[in-house]
Amino acid sequence: MQTGILDRVSAAVAELSKSERRVAQAVLDDPALAARENIADLARRAKVSQPTVFRFCRHFGAEGFPDFKLTLSAALTDEPQHLAKQVSAGDRVGDVARKVIGGIQGALKDLERGLDENVLARAIDIVSQARRILVCAQGHSAAAALDFRSRLAAMGMSCEIVSDPVQMLLSAAALRQGDLCIGISSTGENRDVCAAVRGSREGGASVLTVCPPETTLAALAVLALRCGFKSDPDDELMCGRFAAMALLQIILAGVSLRRADLVRPLRPRLKAAVAAVSEGAQSAKTAEVSSPSQSGALKPDEPITALDWTL
Repeated sequence: MQTGILDRVSAAVAELSKSERRVAQAVLDDPALAARENIADLARRAKVSQPTVFRFCRHFGAEGFPDFKLTLSAALTDEPQHLAKQVSAGDRVGDVARKVIGGIQGALKDLERGLDENVLARAIDIVSQARRILVCAQGHSAAAALDFRSRLAAMGMSCEIVSDPVQMLLSAAALRQGDLCIGISSTGENRDVCAAVRGSREGGASVLTVCPPETTLAALAVLALRCGFKSDPDDELMCGRFAAMALLQIILAGVSLRRADLVRPLRPRLKAAVAAVSEGAQSAKTAEVSSPSQSGALKPDEPITALDWTL
């Protein structure tokens, strides 16, 4: 077996039986958890029998589940890991850069493996045809929502973002059939976002979520796009936010193609509007930034140490 076991599982999903596909999805949803589980735990999480898990492992050349776990653990060790698992005391500047970038690369690779093209196609169509789009997101997840809104505006589409809990409930309650509510959460357990999504469903609106699988928010969605892991600690959610932004960019790229005939006539007006704003804006003055004292200055080839803030 190879260290690219997750890629092999992802590529072979169509060849597996229905029950074995459940095992594959459970492994891909959270590889680190699968590497820690025993066969009974994985079978329970995948809602299959233990012999099904055994057959799944044999399909990929393993003698049994313990053998499959060893290969899976080796693959996770070789792949880029998340930020909080790698950055540590004694790291140099280059180490921190490589580990943070590696964490983001790992999150994007997880995103690619877990993409369901059928769900993604339906999501692109729903966004393309929505009469009104409401995005519910709070905290750092709102950053991905803001970029999503600006890109939609560039295509002549209107999108509203709400973060205030009360405003979320009111806005979601006003949605009707033909409208779309998008819930974004790095954990999938944000109570305010879940409450708003639940309220939008009562009015007949379509619901699309961007969150980890097997979470409260994912269960509320008509279409749930898998992004991140619910078991990630807070310090690792940054990688999931990059994956969420990438996932929204994929949807936007599809929407731009679906609405090309509508967007094309609008482009001259949109460009003129942006040009008018640019011409009226004042030039920003470059602020002078004082250099830190050379005493104790950060050096790229030495471990990063804490500053003495009592000086």
